[in-house]
Amino acid sequence: KGWRAKVGQHAEIQKSKPFTPSNYSPLDLFSGNSTQIHTALKDLTNHMQNNFLVFSNGTQIFGEDISPLEGEGKDILETLVRQCRSSASNNHDENKSADTVLLDFICSVVSKMLQREKLLRNLLSMQLLDVIDGDGAIRVYERLVHLCDGSNSKAEELLDEAMLFVDEELTERPKPPQLRGNNLAKSPYALPNCSILHKLIEEMDSFQSHPKSDMNSCHEVCIQLVDQLSQEGCIYLLQNWLLSLAMCDVSFFVTFQCLADDQCTVEESQSIDNGGIMHHDGETEEEAPRTRTMIHYEVKVVDCDAKPAKKLRSRTKVEDVFQFLTS
Repeated sequence: KGWRAKVGQHAEIQKSKPFTPSNYSPLDLFSGNSTQIHTALKDLTNHMQNNFLVFSNGTQIFGEDISPLEGEGKDILETLVRQCRSSASNNHDENKSADTVLLDFICSVVSKMLQREKLLRNLLSMQLLDVIDGDGAIRVYERLVHLCDGSNSKAEELLDEAMLFVDEELTERPKPPQLRGNNLAKSPYALPNCSILHKLIEEMDSFQSHPKSDMNSCHEVCIQLVDQLSQEGCIYLLQNWLLSLAMCDVSFFVTFQCLADDQCTVEESQSIDNGGIMHHDGETEEEAPRTRTMIHYEVKVVDCDAKPAKKLRSRTKVEDVFQFLTS
């Protein structure tokens, strides 16, 4: 996915609008490491695109072709200084502009929030359900259409209906032996009783465990197995692939405000009903006790819609673009 993100940026360069790619890597954002998450956010602030927006009191102040009005960044910083004692907002490098210092502070705070909450980890576990790549999804989709007497509409209707049936008891039952250690162990969908599907999963696991094995022969075996899949086996793989695709295309808002010293002293993780509370230390161990700031925050996921099965009809064109850019 990190590779595809880079290729996607190069695809933008092919368009007529002037475009400068950033160094942002999803691998950093989803690493689980606060330093790498911070690096990802900092990279997003360079050559900002529509995947990084900053608002203050409902007004956008940073984003693609958007920056604070003259003096606005300084005013926001001064408000932060009154609200908190963080060294990021007080003892900043005088050679940096107020806008730069403000972005540094925001990235520092948000990276810590994302590292302590489960959102990115949960998203990643769903993103990894695409045990087949785009080309594989096309092949499985074609097999499903074949099993539906050549009807794309029938295949897509079956798949769309199946996407709605999540097995809520899966988390309480032992995982099938075929899925132990496999990314599909996190799937919300029940593994069908299809021996060919089980063999295909084992073959893909074997290849991933031994990447130096003969790629061509492994690919040929997988194609042969796909061409023998049952209808249920096809639907299972495509369910998970579409769910992964949806989880790679979500947006989330992070909101925060600094608290007064007497408002809260205990850290809490975010819950369904309440936002989280965390402290934000100074930049050094010596500064931490006197620059510790309590921050209330919320992380909200938006634009998390299921991908319709008809997306698979045009997937060949999408994969062809990537093949062209990498050839």
